Amino acid sequence: GFARSSTVAAWIGWRSLQGAACALVDVPAMGLLLTHSRDVAEDTGVLEAVAGGSYMVAPFLGGLLYESCGFANVFFVLAAAHAAVLLVAPRLLADAAAADAADTAGAAVASGGPTPSSGRAAAGWAAACFGLSNASLSFYDAALAPHARATLGFGALETGLVYLAPSAIYASVSPFAGG
Repeated sequence: GFARSSTVAAWIGWRSLQGAACALVDVPAMGLLLTHSRDVAEDTGVLEAVAGGSYMVAPFLGGLLYESCGFANVFFVLAAAHAAVLLVAPRLLADAAAADAADTAGAAVASGGPTPSSGRAAAGWAAACFGLSNASLSFYDAALAPHARATLGFGALETGLVYLAPSAIYASVSPFAGG
């Protein structure tokens, strides 16, 4: 959709959908981390390091890909990254479920909290979700403005609206994503 869009309204719409999807991933991922982590401070630090790393690397990689392969290919790489997380997610969630089952059988009752296994799985899943979510929002930042200017004649205002939309939607959807 977004890679083939040719109007300001379509670009804003697709970016808004992206912002909502990121909120629907980030908030439950943080909830999973807070529910299962044995060391919330350490696991949150790892999660934020992954998020920050994706914000640092994704625009560079997106710009490199845009310059070498074109705008649409940026989205194919993002789709491959999402597919990779979907392949890993069942294992991480199964590990967390198995550890929760052990917790229910008495391990957590005796120790007063989740087992290290469930915490590692939750932290891994949350970090993967946050990293992918942040990469999705920033991967094509280096490509968006030049592509919009060259192909659609976008100026600074139109490009700014394309960036504003997902942020506003993310902020609006986040409070409801945890419910």
